Amino acid sequence: MKLVKVKDTYNLPYTIHVEWTAYLIFSTLLLPIVLVFILTTYANRTSADNLIFELIILAILSSIFICLKSFKIILKEESLCYKYLFFKSREILYSDIQSANIEVGITSVKATNKPFYRLNLYKDYSEEPLTINMKSFSKRDLAIIIDRLVTVNPGIVLDELSQNLIEGNFKPIVNTGIRRILQLFLLGLAFVFLYGLLRIVWGLFF
Repeated sequence: MKLVKVKDTYNLPYTIHVEWTAYLIFSTLLLPIVLVFILTTYANRTSADNLIFELIILAILSSIFICLKSFKIILKEESLCYKYLFFKSREILYSDIQSANIEVGITSVKATNKPFYRLNLYKDYSEEPLTINMKSFSKRDLAIIIDRLVTVNPGIVLDELSQNLIEGNFKPIVNTGIRRILQLFLLGLAFVFLYGLLRIVWGLFF
């Protein structure tokens, strides 16, 4: 995999937007659902109902794309600002960041509602970190984030996956993601197997 080196290739303030592939993925996932929904309900509605139905569909699709558009990261001279979910935002000074790590998949109970690929920025381990959804942004922009962190704050503690980003090496992150997906798949198979076995045992003895 080709390395993405970003040292001295950007100027501040640097605004990072959601990568275009995120829009493509959401469109690809939503289009079949919308088409099936329209085909199964449209014929049984009146003209007035059709108009309301079309407006609702348009509002839902618009909300999703506006939500994606709201995701952005602004790298300033002294701080990082993460905007997400319409109007929410968090800002952190580079000098306040003690450590950063990259987590992939469900690594704990608390991580069940977290993005699959995420960059955590810690001010203090007793506090909730600023968590960035990595999947929404390009590899180059993610490398720029890490480069800016270590440039301003050389004392920041990075985990192994974060250190790879300094040179734009994403292969370890991708490999970790593949392992996590395989683990989830195997756990699912094990659950189905045990459930089927219990059903058989129950049927034989009860």
